[in-house]
Amino acid sequence: VKVAKSAYLPSLSLQANWSGFARQETDATQAIAREVSSAQQNALFQVQSCNQLADLFEAALPPAPPPLDNCSAFAFTAEDSASLATSFRQANDQFPFSFQNEPLTLNAFVSIPIFNGFDRQLQVEQAVAQRNDLMHRVRGLELQIRADVTEAVHNLETAQQTVRLQEENTTRAQEELRLARERYQLGAGTFLELLDSETLAAQAEVDQIESVYSFHQALTALEAAVGRPLQLPSGE
Repeated sequence: VKVAKSAYLPSLSLQANWSGFARQETDATQAIAREVSSAQQNALFQVQSCNQLADLFEAALPPAPPPLDNCSAFAFTAEDSASLATSFRQANDQFPFSFQNEPLTLNAFVSIPIFNGFDRQLQVEQAVAQRNDLMHRVRGLELQIRADVTEAVHNLETAQQTVRLQEENTTRAQEELRLARERYQLGAGTFLELLDSETLAAQAEVDQIESVYSFHQALTALEAAVGRPLQLPSGE
């Protein structure tokens, strides 16, 4: 909802751009060959110009002054070719760190919303409706969790009471079995009565074990409902 309402406020955006470029010949051999060819042509042109000027000086005012007296010094040599190749390779080694920086640019944009066809009002109402829906869903989850926990507590209390009743039934059945054995030893009871008492005592013990198992199942269900382990009181 806050984000939707912020559409009514002016917005300011800032942009900064900083870049650079590097250009490097992938095939330096061909580029060096072009540079050498261009340098040879320039040197040849200088030699020819020097010779022409030297001839003019010889014809008009001999002898020719330096450097026209030694035009071969302008010639392109093998040492010049090697030096040019070395210089070109060094200058060509640009990528990726030897790049040229571009000027830093900063831009600022201000937007003042005036009218956009009630889109902002629609977005705000949709956000409010979504918020209310989520609040009701959260409330529903809270009620569901409370109901689950309450039901689990009641089931655990019932299981605990069942365990106590089964303990009493087991104690009573064992006492009746003891009396049946004494009557049988004294001849006051029959073997069938003793057998029935033993069956009832064994069934009472089974029922007690099942009630304890049901109690731990109810305890596990309550722990799952509350989301944390529960510690039974000492002696339980």
